Amino acid sequence: MKYANDNPPASGADKRRGGANARPMWVISWLMAAILMVCGNEWLSAQPPLTSGPQAVLAIVNEDTITTAGMDSLLIQVHKQMNVEQRGDFDYRKLLDKMINDRVIIQEAKRLGMDQDSGMLVQLADMRHQDAIRQYVIDNFKPDLSVSEDSIRAHFETNYIMMQIRTVAVRGKDEAEKLIPAVREGASMDSIAKAVSVDTYRYRGGLHNANHLIDIDDQFRQQAARLKPGELSPAFPYKQAYSFLRLEQTIPADTAELSKYQGVIKSFFQMKKRDIAWRAFMEDMAVRYPAVIDSAVLTRIEVDSASLFTPTFVNSSPAAVLSVDDGHALTEGKLRSAISRSAMTSGDERFGRIIEKTLAAAKEELILGAAADAGGYEDNPEVTAKYALSRDSALIESYLKETVVPKIKFNRAEFETYYNEHQDDFRDPDQIKLDRIVTADSAAAFDAQRRLTEGANFYYLARQYNAQKDKEAAPEWAPLQSFPEEIKNDLERLEIGRSTRPYNTSDGWIIFHVADRRPGPVRPMANVEMKIREVMFQRKFNEEMDRVLAILKKGSLIVPNEAEIDRYFGSYK
Repeated sequence: MKYANDNPPASGADKRRGGANARPMWVISWLMAAILMVCGNEWLSAQPPLTSGPQAVLAIVNEDTITTAGMDSLLIQVHKQMNVEQRGDFDYRKLLDKMINDRVIIQEAKRLGMDQDSGMLVQLADMRHQDAIRQYVIDNFKPDLSVSEDSIRAHFETNYIMMQIRTVAVRGKDEAEKLIPAVREGASMDSIAKAVSVDTYRYRGGLHNANHLIDIDDQFRQQAARLKPGELSPAFPYKQAYSFLRLEQTIPADTAELSKYQGVIKSFFQMKKRDIAWRAFMEDMAVRYPAVIDSAVLTRIEVDSASLFTPTFVNSSPAAVLSVDDGHALTEGKLRSAISRSAMTSGDERFGRIIEKTLAAAKEELILGAAADAGGYEDNPEVTAKYALSRDSALIESYLKETVVPKIKFNRAEFETYYNEHQDDFRDPDQIKLDRIVTADSAAAFDAQRRLTEGANFYYLARQYNAQKDKEAAPEWAPLQSFPEEIKNDLERLEIGRSTRPYNTSDGWIIFHVADRRPGPVRPMANVEMKIREVMFQRKFNEEMDRVLAILKKGSLIVPNEAEIDRYFGSYK
């Protein structure tokens, strides 16, 4: 038999017809997770060997060889996925075991004829075609993404000025429009906000933190950009209310911060230039590879818009609705399926717009596919190398799905035993009961913190400083995970009876006091059954995988080159 030098099947659009065999999604997700844990996930992302020149042999597995060049590629991928500490602790020799395991599985899958499965071949051919398109774009789309320093500076000076606004938000437009003249005539906007605002800024008199213009909420930014300091905006809808704002102050962009934001601004300009260049590139491609739309087929689809979310909308009609040539066409059936998928995530977008977007994406792919095929890109060395890796990955998945997964069985008693023995694994996060001091004045908040540090009673200070005396309520249990990360980390370290530092929030300055804490409740078994199923699946998969590998290796001729292995892995000890 011949394994290492098997050639991939012939390329061409005719090999891309059809579809892969249906598979239960839960099996695929668990199977892939199991493969990644047992074999490592490097085979999914490994690149063609980077080593040039002579390749030393690390091991022979039947007729296949594992070389230092192949191991180089695997090591590169492993290094990318690990931090420095993990690299120091990792046993790199295990990667050779992983490559041997992969090879015996691939060889057995080929012996069983799995490499000739029509569904898998169609799926692989489609992946190869997509890789050919990507490689064609890499080779032929080379936009100029240079950005001048002057452009970056001008953008920074315009968009990174600091602005501070004060807002009032009320339920109705009429109410907002009555308040605006009162503020113009001298009424305190601070007091009005505290009295009537329905947003969280009311406790700060409507005052927002100073922020860069580009980082201010879009609707506020549109209003503030038109104003001078001290001027009021008209009433405008905002969320479920009507707001108006006053521009409190504007501070010019701090040139010392330019270096901090230079990379972000440059990326913004490059993205715009790339989009413009891509449109021009595709316009040129459309001239070279004109696509024709069959309006009669398109009209037939449009007429069926009322049945979009019913089974009758999707069909397998082979009629070409969009075509570049005989080998590059989009069928009515495939377009209907694509429209149906797109509609699932398009919200209230009109049907005509969904068709336009779907058709535009399909047209782009057909044109690029025609260009890639005309250039012979499916036989490009990088594309064929990726194809070989994809084929090996598919064979491993197919073999494990057919031989290992069917032997994995569960029973209720195992689930219950595991659940009872691992109760702490299924607890919700710790819960905490908090009292708080809330004040709009930062000076008051830090004064309260100082007095707490000196030993003052929290509840005595709360009666003095709390700005929300009319809103006080008995503290309730809340999970620690419900707090922002910074506050959660502080609360985790505090004992009962201790208080936090002040936090600046949209509700004002807040100091939390830990009144009580307790472990989270254990979730019912019904709520964690899927998690237990995953754990049990992995455990049984590992056992069955070990058994299968032992059988395959017993019937294989595996010859390790110990001297070369020691020499190669010597630097990883």
